[in-house]
Amino acid sequence: MIDERNVEQFELYALEVLSKAGIKDLQAYGREEGVAWATAKKKGEVIQEIIDIFTGKLAPVPVSNQGAPVKNNHYDPKIKEKMDALRAQYLAKESEIPPLPSFVSKREELVFESPVQAELDRQNPYKNNVYRGQLTVIGGVCYLLPLRCIENGQRIVLSEKLFAEYGLQEGDIVSCFAEMSTSVLVVTQVLTVNGRDVKERVRNDFDDAVYATEPIRFYHQERANSVVCKYLEWLSPVCKGQRGCLIAPPKAGKTQFLREIAKSAIELNPRLNVFVLLVGQPVEEVSAFRKIVGEENFIYSTYDDEPERQVFTADFIMNRAIAYAQNNADVLLLIDSFTTLARAYNDTEQSIGGKTLAGGLESKTLQYLKKYLGKARKLQQGGSLTVLGTISENTGNPMDELIVNELLSVANLEIRLSDALASKRIYPALECKDGYAVDNERITLQGEKLVHALSTSKTKEEFFQKN
Repeated sequence: MIDERNVEQFELYALEVLSKAGIKDLQAYGREEGVAWATAKKKGEVIQEIIDIFTGKLAPVPVSNQGAPVKNNHYDPKIKEKMDALRAQYLAKESEIPPLPSFVSKREELVFESPVQAELDRQNPYKNNVYRGQLTVIGGVCYLLPLRCIENGQRIVLSEKLFAEYGLQEGDIVSCFAEMSTSVLVVTQVLTVNGRDVKERVRNDFDDAVYATEPIRFYHQERANSVVCKYLEWLSPVCKGQRGCLIAPPKAGKTQFLREIAKSAIELNPRLNVFVLLVGQPVEEVSAFRKIVGEENFIYSTYDDEPERQVFTADFIMNRAIAYAQNNADVLLLIDSFTTLARAYNDTEQSIGGKTLAGGLESKTLQYLKKYLGKARKLQQGGSLTVLGTISENTGNPMDELIVNELLSVANLEIRLSDALASKRIYPALECKDGYAVDNERITLQGEKLVHALSTSKTKEEFFQKN
């Protein structure tokens, strides 16, 4: 089955592509795709019939060679290229969608079964070990590190020559052959970059961004039916490429909220890469997230790690998320939390040199956080990077209030949890002061009534009819 939302997205983008073409090109292209009497119709009619044929609303008419020859049978090939790309992206059935590289190690930390195993077998007749890791620059030296960002003493060095030859960047997932040289492994041949053959690698412009309009699915009546899922689907949809902040006082349930987001996003969006970053969290939270998120997409540092280590893990996963987005993949990065990340960065030497603000917060720390959240975007040609992180407020520390105010200036999605509801053991403690306006419908439910209405409604239509 094809998702109705994908059909709507296809119609929107197809209309944009076809409207830019000339009438002669459209008539020739429409005739080829099965539009009846294309040369006798106006531009708008041809465009609509092409879209209806692709979406299955209209049956195509076979091209007839009877009668006089067509005067104009040529059109701009870019029209077909763009339309074929849109069809592959939005109208392909799930069985036709090629699976994204899973990047799951089956032998040891850096040895894996490649997603292009047939090609690697051809290049590797002697069955040498194939190593894979994330490219990271430390002290001016390029290394491949384990994808889980766990220091196990094993690093693979990649030369500057190979780095420049293949146009690599930090965050790329590289598979390679490596040989031991003076007690260290050195890359001898690069095989794939981000799951693709080196000759077919993709690197889209990360600064060419558009507005985020395509929502991420969180609700399904049978598979993901919690109040959190309904809230995100009906009242506060999260679109691919958004910058979101989940703001809550301590003990209000923001980490549990984030876990439900991760679980439903993974279950309902098979083509979405869900990454989770935990900064300075207790080990029990690490164990809870590990049951939901795949090992290689889960990066964490506990509260007993050094601040430099905590900041390093944050930059490590962000670099990978950017590389994925430039490689036409959609990424959802969940962070718990921005507050602990700010405290960690504030204790490193990188924050020294700016102004000291309230609570001992350095101005460079705020700039770092704003840049980090600001990396989220929907690329014009490529994938998307969505960032949703938690922030603590009402802690009594002026540093935390500064962090909230600065990040809200960058975010375009805000979710708040209420301390009053949390004290009543109501979960999720959704805060709603002014009501919601969704799809021209408005509700003014607040607090306990809002949570109850969400939990008792089975569909969005039923929810709005009741309220």
